[in-house]
Amino acid sequence: MEQLEQLATKRLGRTFLYFDSIHSTNTYLKEQGAQLPDGTAVVAGHQYAGRGRQGKAWQSSEEALALSVLLKGVPPYLMQMLPILFGIGARRALSLLCGREILLKWPNDLLLGEKKIAGILCESAGFGEDALAVCGIGVNLLQEPSFFAELPYGSSLWVECGVRVSPAVAGGAILTAFEQVLEEFAAGGFSPLREEYAACCINLGREVRVVTPAGEQTGFAYGIGEDGCLLVKAPAGELAIRSGEASVRGVYGYV
Repeated sequence: MEQLEQLATKRLGRTFLYFDSIHSTNTYLKEQGAQLPDGTAVVAGHQYAGRGRQGKAWQSSEEALALSVLLKGVPPYLMQMLPILFGIGARRALSLLCGREILLKWPNDLLLGEKKIAGILCESAGFGEDALAVCGIGVNLLQEPSFFAELPYGSSLWVECGVRVSPAVAGGAILTAFEQVLEEFAAGGFSPLREEYAACCINLGREVRVVTPAGEQTGFAYGIGEDGCLLVKAPAGELAIRSGEASVRGVYGYV
């Protein structure tokens, strides 16, 4: 891949690096980010140590997109919002590319037909003026059904929609949409974007099982907070979940 296609940004992806194989696009940018320009995007044909949230492995494939983008000068209030904002941008882009409405599972999964087609991992490195953020996404694009024989809760755009989207096109579209979301957030805050996120969040209106460092609780997810947290009514009271996992009844085998 020589370049990203359908890229219409001022900042993100204007410096572009492609690797046939790499340990992890996120790890590369965390390690090398201080020497790279803001907005640098990295794509890999294969990751041999790809990661999701909480250290979970991400199944790499040449028929998928593995993309990370570097953000410098990110203030703390924006840092905590990045998984939500990146999710909104990725959802916009992929929905247009496949012609179907993609759903978001708080905080970082993208679903089609209740099957996971993408996952997001946002990380930070450094402190103060040297602080940087890395936003990574893995998107299943062209894999055949056989790829998911042992991954019953995963799928691809090809399987679910019958459209063939290349990694170059998907990467360019996602970065373009993400930059637009960042501009909207800078101009108007999270409130308008919160409505968009809530409208496509599969957690809301359903029973969820929340697993955090403090333990596990079950409750009813009813909203998204001003800081992107998941609002849950639990037997012990109302919860504002800002980290952890939130399994949704009926999704990914949670019954």
